Amino acid sequence: MKKKYIRITISTITIAMSISSATAAPKPLKVYILAGQSNMQGKAGVRTIERLNMTEDSKQMYMDMNVKNGLPSAPKDVYGVYFGGDHMSRKKASPLSVMKGPLKPGYEGEMTSKSTFGPEYTFGIYMQKHLNEPILIVKIAWGGRNLIEQFRPPSAGKYLTLTGKVIGEEKVMDGHGNPIGHYYNTVIKRVNEVLADPGKYHPAYKKADGYEIAGFVWFQGFNDLVGPYPYKDPKQGKKSGKDYSEYSRLLGLFIKDIRKDLKTPKMPFVIGVMGIGGELFHDIHPGPDGVSMAFSTISGLSKGGMAWHGPVCVARITVLAGGMAIGKKMFMAFRADSTGVMIITFC
Repeated sequence: MKKKYIRITISTITIAMSISSATAAPKPLKVYILAGQSNMQGKAGVRTIERLNMTEDSKQMYMDMNVKNGLPSAPKDVYGVYFGGDHMSRKKASPLSVMKGPLKPGYEGEMTSKSTFGPEYTFGIYMQKHLNEPILIVKIAWGGRNLIEQFRPPSAGKYLTLTGKVIGEEKVMDGHGNPIGHYYNTVIKRVNEVLADPGKYHPAYKKADGYEIAGFVWFQGFNDLVGPYPYKDPKQGKKSGKDYSEYSRLLGLFIKDIRKDLKTPKMPFVIGVMGIGGELFHDIHPGPDGVSMAFSTISGLSKGGMAWHGPVCVARITVLAGGMAIGKKMFMAFRADSTGVMIITFC
């Protein structure tokens, strides 16, 4: 009787497990999009990671990177693809570059102490800890590109010059030889390319379960900070600071157009505002432009009727923070708000 009871129990458990497995809700592959200019590209060096283990407040991040022989490891079930190039740079054609594979500096390529990385690495580490499921990060970034011309969203209309000898003249090409809005269009193109075949970029993707565009991180701004925006008071010139109201208008339209073109009307956005305007910046470059641009961004989104939270002053931009701490803060912004626009200022 005892043996029979055991056999029945095992069979019952097996059947129960089978039913549970069959009825479990499918989990779509979580896809996060990270885009911007040089700080999104990433300037943190692998050689600097060991420094994290030297101070108490950063040791946990060092351990979370699972460093082996001085090299960080890819987090479980997190893959990435990084697109660059595919544009004109200083009037010369730059071919498309693609890096993909497990999320770590260098992706599937060889990683050395000279390898560099951006916010996506620690973003992926902490998002995976939070979700505990497969994640695909799509990064698209180019150094030295602005929103007013190069990432210009379609609904912004024609680009009419704001400064220079002929104010109000339509400009159809940027200074490198790319059509106005080229980088916005390329972001949409590359994201759709990945979504057409996610299994090419993440081995855990299941067609039956599908995918979910879970969020968008935008980290850009310096080339607009120094870009062709008019002075608040032409008579005072530089002393009055620049008028960034056009940047805030464009950023609001950028968010709306991205959501429309990717068919994700409620996709959460995290905006990393370049907080160039703190004490360190003013010691070197006196003037209100950095602070003005950050607050113009906020007021512009408010006027556009967008739900946003922040800004939260996180930390000054440094090469170290740019690739490590900032990625973690971007993840934390998604935890704070999963529906609207979260603004975090690195100052």
